[in-house]
Amino acid sequence: MALREDLRRASLDPDALPRITDQTMADITAALRRGEFDVVQLFQPLAEKLIAAGTRGRAQASPYDLD
Repeated sequence: MALREDLRRASLDPDALPRITDQTMADITAALRRGEFDVVQLFQPLAEKLIAAGTRGRAQASPYDLD
């Protein structure tokens, strides 16, 4: 829900964007590091570790977006 709201506030339609829902957070983290994703949503502390490491792309942390 939080990610969807963030997308709406950025004038993006969340339903128009592809979503990957069948991978673990470890898989998603590795895929972002490889440049396969531009944006990921993860629980903390994974998002903060990616940001601190200077990983390209965007990691968003939102423990409340479970839809």
